[in-house]
Amino acid sequence: MPRRRPPTALVLVPKSVAGQWLLEFERWLISPLGKQQAHEGFSPTPTHFSHMSHPTFPISHILIWIFEDLFWDRLDHGHGGNERRLRQLYRWHERGGVMVTTHDTFLKMVSRAPAKPSSAAAAADMSSRERRAEERRAEYTELFRKLLQDPGADILVVDEGHRMKNDRSRLALELSQVSTRRRVLMTGTPLQNNLVEYFHMVNYVKPGELGTLTSFKTLFEGTIAQGQHRISEEGGDAAEAQRTLAVDLKTKMNKRIWTLTNKLELLVQRRSTEILHRELKRKTEYKITVRLVDLQRTLYNAKVRESIT
Repeated sequence: MPRRRPPTALVLVPKSVAGQWLLEFERWLISPLGKQQAHEGFSPTPTHFSHMSHPTFPISHILIWIFEDLFWDRLDHGHGGNERRLRQLYRWHERGGVMVTTHDTFLKMVSRAPAKPSSAAAAADMSSRERRAEERRAEYTELFRKLLQDPGADILVVDEGHRMKNDRSRLALELSQVSTRRRVLMTGTPLQNNLVEYFHMVNYVKPGELGTLTSFKTLFEGTIAQGQHRISEEGGDAAEAQRTLAVDLKTKMNKRIWTLTNKLELLVQRRSTEILHRELKRKTEYKITVRLVDLQRTLYNAKVRESIT
């Protein structure tokens, strides 16, 4: 009987919040060897990982994996850098756990190089060393695709999911190749901001739930967009007719938003800023006035005289 593969999770995040994700793991998971060991497990080295457990859930341990260049400005795509990432991915598959990396790193690893026009002149210009380098990059790409896409992780989490834009974007195309049973997209973009992006996010998580894009635009996007126009406050019969029309469109918009929200109630978990009020301290603002120094007073008075004249 074949050995069951340990559960794996792949978390794709923007580079700007990668550190915060790791801090959240440290906050909610407890290391058996102490907090200091858990913190060291997040250092960007290819061989370090964190043995962490949850105090309530029956999980013996969770491994948190990161690539050594997660916080670097440039990604090393040379032979050495690709070898280190391959070792990380193989160990991740063998031992399970959570792999945290960025959208850009994921795309650079799995995206195949565009086909170059083949001609005798181009082939002659490419040296044998360049050809070997191209072939090696292609080999690495296929290995990365096998480890990250087929089979994919047991659960795929994509932060800032609205970056998919549409089903033809580079990120959406590569994510569609990830063979996984569970997909989670996270976004802070309100529903009304871009309904087409919203459609593609929902369609990626559960294909067909909102029908086709054409039907979605007909049923929801047009009505919601029309209802977002400001209501005029001017007087006159024409303005009154415009206000009546705007109120009617706004009512229809609210009904469509309610219908869409209700339809996706079990699929989309919406949270407003209200949930932060219990966690964040009350905001306190201080206004401190200070005297102007001589140079500031001179410049200020000159500016005032200039504005008067």
